[in-house]
Amino acid sequence: MIKRNIYFLILSFLLLITLNQSSFSQFDKDFNISFGVVTTSILGDNRAKLPMVATDDSENAYTGGSFGYSQPGFSLKANIRDDENKIRYGIGVDYLLFSGRERINITGGRIVHYLMHDVNILSFGADFNYVLLELDFANAKIYTGIEAKMYYLHNISAQVKEDWLEIDKMDNLITHPPKPNAFRFGGSVKAGIEGRLRKKLYVNTGLAVGLINLLGRDDERGELLTPLRLFEDKESYVPTLQVFISLQYYL
Repeated sequence: MIKRNIYFLILSFLLLITLNQSSFSQFDKDFNISFGVVTTSILGDNRAKLPMVATDDSENAYTGGSFGYSQPGFSLKANIRDDENKIRYGIGVDYLLFSGRERINITGGRIVHYLMHDVNILSFGADFNYVLLELDFANAKIYTGIEAKMYYLHNISAQVKEDWLEIDKMDNLITHPPKPNAFRFGGSVKAGIEGRLRKKLYVNTGLAVGLINLLGRDDERGELLTPLRLFEDKESYVPTLQVFISLQYYL
C-alpha cells in the first residue's frame, strides 16, 4: 500500500508537469522541467555518520547509521521564470537512497558478519531562486535560492548476515525490527549555475545546505537515521550538504 501511494504521488507530479502546452501558454518558453542526480552528505557529528558496530564498550558507544559517505539520489523538478528572467519558482521531487554496509570478522575470520542498514527518503519541495549574475557565454546564469521540503522516510531496514565460511548450512540472516516510517519538514539554501548546451537544453548544477528535520522531530523514536534506539533519548538535527547536476529543458 505504501509503495502504491508513493508511485501515485510521483506519477501525479509527472502528469502535472507534462500537461499539454496550452495549459502553460501564459508562460510560453519560461516553463522548464529537469531531471538529474543528487548526492547527500550528512554534516557535523550526527550519529547517522558513526559505524553500526560500537568502537568501544563505554556508555558513549552508540549504534550509528553507517552513513558517513555521500548517498546517491535522483531529482525531478519543474520551474517557471518571470518575464525579466531573474526570479524562478519551482516544485520538485527527490528520491534519496541511503545505504550503509559494514563487514566484521569473527573467531579468527571463520565467521563474517555483514551489517546492512537502508533508508529511502522521498521529498517534495517548493523553491524560490534569484539570478545574481548573467555571464557572457553559454547564456549562463549564477543564482541563489531557498527551498522548503517535506521528507518521507520509508523502506527502513536493519539486517545482519552471518556467513560461515567453512559451513554454508550455518549461514543465517538476522532482521532487526526497523524504526517506524516518519515524516519530517525541512529546507535548504542553495547556489548554482545554469548554462545552455544547445537551443532549449541547459545544464544546471550547484550545491545546497539544509536540514532534513527542522520540524516534526520525535524524541520517542530516537535519532532519525540510525537503525536501533540504543542509548538514544532525543532526535538531533540532521544537517546536510547536497550536490546536484541536472539536464533542464525549456518547453
